[in-house]
Amino acid sequence: MRGAARVIDGYRLAIGDRLAVSFQRYPEAILRERTELPRSYGVAPVELWLATNAVLPVREGEGIWLGLSPQTSMTLTTQVAWLGAGKTDHLPLPWSKIVSKLEALHGLNKPNGVFCPFIRFPQDPDFIPCLGVVISIENRESIQVRFASVAEYEAKSGKQAPRPISPDDCYGGWPLP
Repeated sequence: MRGAARVIDGYRLAIGDRLAVSFQRYPEAILRERTELPRSYGVAPVELWLATNAVLPVREGEGIWLGLSPQTSMTLTTQVAWLGAGKTDHLPLPWSKIVSKLEALHGLNKPNGVFCPFIRFPQDPDFIPCLGVVISIENRESIQVRFASVAEYEAKSGKQAPRPISPDDCYGGWPLP
């Protein structure tokens, strides 16, 4: 990885000088009500706590999708793996793709094809809690991003987490980067 991980504008995580990642929020209830993928209800702030560890605040019933955007004109192989508790055979499989433009990743799939959204504190008992993700470039672990409770995030960062999602927050245009 060229360069260190850094936070851009408080909301995007740059992994080296090659990939920027945003963490878009949405209410979990959207997954039960619609067949389309959720739109952004606002971007979550991200904090870098160590060179290879970042954290962002999430609330109960709040999902996150990733906006992966290359920062150069070159393509790069990007991997995203699930951080979770429990047996690894019950966790979703890692995702890997050659990224050449903005990619939105809403979750991962289990070996049997079951979709698992990135939700730290799910209200639906069928969803597996996602503790965070590991984002790698070119098959090298780059950064671990943990999804923390609002209380933990605010205590450790000294910053206020975004307010709870409102139905009026839904972005109606193109997906955000």
